[in-house]
Amino acid sequence: MHNYTFEPDGWTILSGFWSPMTPGRDTGGKPVVALLLDEPRVVCRIGAEIVIAHDLCPYRGMTLSQGLSSGRSIACV
Repeated sequence: MHNYTFEPDGWTILSGFWSPMTPGRDTGGKPVVALLLDEPRVVCRIGAEIVIAHDLCPYRGMTLSQGLSSGRSIACV
C-alpha cells in the first residue's frame, strides 16, 4: 500500500504528464535518487542519455541509487 501525499485520482491524472525530477547537471557518474509521483526513481547518465528507472534492482531487491554506474550501465551494490 502506498502513502501518497495527494489524492489517488490526482496521481492518475498527473501520471500522464511530463514532470521535472532533477537538474540534468546533477546526473553524472553517480546515480541520483528522485521522487516521481511519490515513488522513488533512480536517475543516471548512460552515455549521452539520461536514464530513469525504478529505484529497485529486479534481481537482488537492493536500491539502484546506492549502486554504481560505469557510464554504460547501472548496477546495484
